[in-house]
Amino acid sequence: MFDLVSNVSAYHLYPEVTLDQLKPAVEAAAELGGKSMIACVYRDADAALVDLLGRYAELAGDAGLRIAVEAVSYSGCPTLDVARRVLREVGSPVLGLMLDPLHLQRGGSELAALSSLSADEICIAQLCDAKAKPPAGVDAATEARTMRLYPGDGELPLETFVKALPPSTEIELEVPALEHRSLPAPERARLIRSRCLDWLAGVGVQAR
Repeated sequence: MFDLVSNVSAYHLYPEVTLDQLKPAVEAAAELGGKSMIACVYRDADAALVDLLGRYAELAGDAGLRIAVEAVSYSGCPTLDVARRVLREVGSPVLGLMLDPLHLQRGGSELAALSSLSADEICIAQLCDAKAKPPAGVDAATEARTMRLYPGDGELPLETFVKALPPSTEIELEVPALEHRSLPAPERARLIRSRCLDWLAGVGVQAR
């Protein structure tokens, strides 16, 4: 059993994805010692999704896991409001939010709403930076996967974002910076950690 696995990304929730497909992923995540599974929704945020998430939450909860639903700007849950509505309709304490400052900005979510979230509603918050406006000629998925910046190198309201989070929030570092893509993975990980911790300290946020 591992004790360093925070979250596991499994199937994105497309219309064709079934609970039978999700079950072995839940079992593997639990065996790895994970605490949560990421759920990105690429289908309509309707009653069928609510039903699937309800059964998925029951399965994950029985395995000791939570499900972090991410508001992805180009998904079926493009904003914080839509993601919260879906979670309310499911009504399971197993479900929580994955908060990504890039997607919140690109989806037009109001960061002021973060102050109304309880610690129980949040599974994970991510940390990255980006330009205030999307890059011209680049689709949203490509920007999200390859063009994020180190905190402080962009123009997102990151200080507002992190200071609106409950102090106990787990923060994940998602910075696939193109400038360092040639570095070995361990070296990139150390660099990302160092840059992010330095930025957090600079805005008065103590990371544990």
